[in-house]
Amino acid sequence: MGFLDFLRKKTPSTETVAFSNLEPFLRQYVERKNLGEKLQLYNQRFEELQIQLKGALETLQNGALPAISEEEVRIVQENREHYLERIQFFLANLHPPQTVSDLGYFTSKTSQDYDELLRSLEQNKYVLEQYLPKILAPTTTALKALSEHNLTFLTQLRSEHLEEVHEIQAQIGEYKKDQEKRQKFQQQKAEEESQLAPLKEREEKILRRLDGYKKTPAYEDYQTLLQQKQPLVHELQKERQELQQGFLHLSYALRKYHYEAKESLVQQYLDEASEALQQDPELNIARILSELHTQLQNLDLKEDKEVQALNTLPRLTAEYFSQKRAKLQELGDQLNQIQAQLGNSITALNVMEQESLLSETKSRMVYLQENIQELGHQIEELHEENYKNKIKELIINLGNVVLQDE
Repeated sequence: MGFLDFLRKKTPSTETVAFSNLEPFLRQYVERKNLGEKLQLYNQRFEELQIQLKGALETLQNGALPAISEEEVRIVQENREHYLERIQFFLANLHPPQTVSDLGYFTSKTSQDYDELLRSLEQNKYVLEQYLPKILAPTTTALKALSEHNLTFLTQLRSEHLEEVHEIQAQIGEYKKDQEKRQKFQQQKAEEESQLAPLKEREEKILRRLDGYKKTPAYEDYQTLLQQKQPLVHELQKERQELQQGFLHLSYALRKYHYEAKESLVQQYLDEASEALQQDPELNIARILSELHTQLQNLDLKEDKEVQALNTLPRLTAEYFSQKRAKLQELGDQLNQIQAQLGNSITALNVMEQESLLSETKSRMVYLQENIQELGHQIEELHEENYKNKIKELIINLGNVVLQDE
């Protein structure tokens, strides 16, 4: 080493911290600041200044007024009361921090509250300074001392970058949350992916069975029955819809008539007309609709509802219901006959069973594939590295500290 080397400014050494060791490092950083001791000193001095301020407030409250007019007395008293109330409220809401982690928030909040207090007291202070300057002075001094103590400590805290420490800790917390989510989503995705292969194998087995059934002569008979069944199903649906549509057009008038005449059969037809018709062999509905027709003008319906009813009622006769009932019965009997034949066919039962299993298997596969895709999107939306990058930016403020990637 040269003779004059000791005069050269030494470059502080850089401390490298692994991400996995970051939390212990931050705890040690805070411990080195002796914040526990500083918290105790801060609260001790803060309490002394509060006592001092309360004593000054008592002096101000009990201070005698000078010889002034009654109107001036009223003005001074009002301003003094308001001044005292505001400061007492400020003091009542001061709750000194009990832990080191509360220090930053408390000092910052107290500084803001103090500034707001001063703004709210400007007019009262001006009036009191005109009449009670000596009595007011101790309060002003004590209030300022309390603020300066808090501001000095707040400046010291900021110079030690505790806010950055808390922000880094918050970023670590968010990083961990995303890590836990990633692990959870990946595990769920793997579990659901593992279910796809068995389902695919099951689907192939079902298709092979179906293919075997389709090659038998009995399958042709099954297909013939299905071809006979399909148009009957459509025709039955059409007949039911036509019947229900008629009652839909009459629903407003019928509900009002049902309310007036207390006919329970009306509600049955409104709910399910084809079923109600099958259970109404006497066709009592035709009588009710005939009575409705004669009473229509007495129901005080809106014009459009009355016109709709008048256009529908003429075709809903006893003959119409009789024919409709017979048609529904005929279609139902034909479908029951075909269904019985299908039920007696072993091939039909096997095919229906396998088709049901195939549909269930495909639905399950689609459900899993959609879940896997959604989990993939959720994983893509996690960006833990953003929190690491933010931590790298913040940790520079703690000195010559560099975050090491792992």
